[in-house]
Amino acid sequence: MQREKMIILAGKYVLGHLSEQDAADAERRMERDPAFRRIVSQWRDRLANLEGEVTEPIEPSSDLWRRIIRQLKKSPKGGARS
Repeated sequence: MQREKMIILAGKYVLGHLSEQDAADAERRMERDPAFRRIVSQWRDRLANLEGEVTEPIEPSSDLWRRIIRQLKKSPKGGARS
């Protein structure tokens, strides 16, 4: 597997964006492929630094959807339609 594809797969694994089967495949790959295991470890280290920076969700303003729809209707393709 190309290094770029390994980096993408490892990132998706760490972020939890793989199907159950693909995650199991990635775990088996980590057992036999030291390079892939190292990339997964690097992703974990990188993302661990963000843990303290994540904030609680913020409730959007009450008119957010109205503003979004208004902007979409202004888009060249017509955006959302009623």
